[in-house]
Amino acid sequence: MPDDGTDWGTVDSFDNGHNWVDNAHIFHTSTWKKCVFGMPAKIPAGIRWFALARSGGILYAMLQDTKDTIRLFMSPAVGTKGWVNSFDTVRTWFEWCPGTPTADAGAATPTWNWKKADTGACSTAAIAPGVDVAFPSMAIDGRGRILISYLRNDGGDAGTSGSIWTRASTNPQLPNSPLQGPTNITPTFTLPTSTIGFARPLGDYNWIATKPAQGPTGGEIFTKNGCTNTNDFFPMWVQSDPASGAIPVVAAKGVSVTP
Repeated sequence: MPDDGTDWGTVDSFDNGHNWVDNAHIFHTSTWKKCVFGMPAKIPAGIRWFALARSGGILYAMLQDTKDTIRLFMSPAVGTKGWVNSFDTVRTWFEWCPGTPTADAGAATPTWNWKKADTGACSTAAIAPGVDVAFPSMAIDGRGRILISYLRNDGGDAGTSGSIWTRASTNPQLPNSPLQGPTNITPTFTLPTSTIGFARPLGDYNWIATKPAQGPTGGEIFTKNGCTNTNDFFPMWVQSDPASGAIPVVAAKGVSVTP
């Protein structure tokens, strides 16, 4: 896959993979990099340069398009080719781009958080810290709130340390709902250099668990077996064991998204 031309797309199955429909195009980038973190780069791309999450009939995707930017997309057609009418082209994927006009009505034009992905990239990516990033992860809870996590390079050209950062939204479909953050949830930690166990060198991947909805509001405290954790999301990542300085271990932290 050459660095100067990478396309992202989706195919969908609604019967456990027996049949597949569509091959909807999401995004094209000419700036995708095979490796990031440091000079020379330490982390290979593999298959973890994207994340997908679904909320009802809406599919969300995080796609890393450069070494230091990750873009947020959504499809109200669950990733399929969407709908067509006599006035518009196929409306499949949209990019997070707050302030996008929804009609040509001058100063009173209402706006939305999303613009059609096939009309060009948003001027500012959802994740753009100005340093290398890796392993975007995303989860949606029972209330439709989204948490995004990613690994950020804190080690400069050495590329051997990083930290976990998050962004969140309580309802990304509302025009006035911002993308909260970025928020740093960990101190800088050393990325593993060992290949012992399941982890590849330098971080492997991140992921997020969510608390199951309980009760009428879906936000009650866990009470089973004495657990009283009130957090909504639990980002997890691979880092070096502080005692050994090399062996990979899994770490996690609870995060809440409010309101």
